[in-house]
Amino acid sequence: MDGVSKDFFGRISTKETALLVKDGGTDAIVKSPIWYRYKEGFNNAVRKDVTLQDLM
Repeated sequence: MDGVSKDFFGRISTKETALLVKDGGTDAIVKSPIWYRYKEGFNNAVRKDVTLQDLM
């Protein structure tokens, strides 16, 4: 088993993926037109004002 390993789900993965990251294989990700940025502190969407009467 030279260079072949399995992940948590049993899928076979090779060490080539690790080499792509070292050689700048993330260029496709960096050049992607879609970006997601999480800004800490902007979580108003999951907040709701709750009064003591609502809890009782």
